[in-house]
Amino acid sequence: MNTTLQEGTDRQGYYRLIALWAICEAWAGGLMHGARIPFTGLLVSGMAVTCIILIAYHRPEPAGILRATILVAFFKLMLSPHSPPTAYIAVFFQGMLGQLLFRNRKYFLAKAIILGVLALVESAGQRILVLWVLFGNSFWDAVNQFIQKLTGDKDMTDYSKMIALVYIAIHAIAGLLIGIYASRLASRVDGWKKEYGHHFQEPGPAEDETAVPRKKRKGIMKVIFLLIWSILALALIFPNSFFLPSTDAAFILLRSIVLLGAWFFVVKPLCMIAFRKWMNKKGVKYRQDIEQIRLWLPRTRQVFLHSWRISGSQEGIARVRLFSKMLIAGIL
Repeated sequence: MNTTLQEGTDRQGYYRLIALWAICEAWAGGLMHGARIPFTGLLVSGMAVTCIILIAYHRPEPAGILRATILVAFFKLMLSPHSPPTAYIAVFFQGMLGQLLFRNRKYFLAKAIILGVLALVESAGQRILVLWVLFGNSFWDAVNQFIQKLTGDKDMTDYSKMIALVYIAIHAIAGLLIGIYASRLASRVDGWKKEYGHHFQEPGPAEDETAVPRKKRKGIMKVIFLLIWSILALALIFPNSFFLPSTDAAFILLRSIVLLGAWFFVVKPLCMIAFRKWMNKKGVKYRQDIEQIRLWLPRTRQVFLHSWRISGSQEGIARVRLFSKMLIAGIL
């Protein structure tokens, strides 16, 4: 693979890639949830990593990734104001890591793989950390006891740790594959523009099936929380029928409710107020960039939907591959 960076790319291409990253962060997840694509969170994180790698390959300035990260955070705040602070932590982690890795042109493929693996492992670790903080060690000990009873294992095994490690390993492998694919994607843009560019001379309007209302989106973390609370509630109501004592269930349930209440009513509002003030200051500095990206957002969204609709002729991984090729061809 040719690892020479395409420094001749015009600045408008840089803005289009930032607009694509913002669309992926603020809107693509709802579309994929509506289409019932499995592992949507993993795919959206992978799309963000791909955008960073594309910017690194075609960036017009040395600090292009860091600048793009701040701009994406601004538009994420504007387009998806209800996103939690943890979502912005992931964005800045990915962006700053990308800026740190791609300071020069050497070993582009290796750096793309490192970015993909670390970014997706961070995403998985963040979810596990949230569950641990909310429910504490007591819940995970109860999970171990429950699985031990199911398996009939006489020795106490830390099954919850095994589950967490498998979950992280899946994300690490996905990050490896995404890093390889994204680096190849960046180097083959010209060929795919010739192959798929004719689809985007006049992108047609999106069909109704692709316009998924955000209200229908249900994150996997919400489903997990509801499932855990349901189990805890049943343990309280029927203490003799469950593996978890009612006193432990009450403590875990109360702990999670108190922590969530503190998060939603105290920590999150304060974090978002401070973040909005910081972003408003940055908005003055990047006013010209923001206006340029704002102009590209409708066109980028249209290309995104057009690519998604046409790629519907394929299924599973084949659809994701065709979609990514067409999307990049339409953006660049």
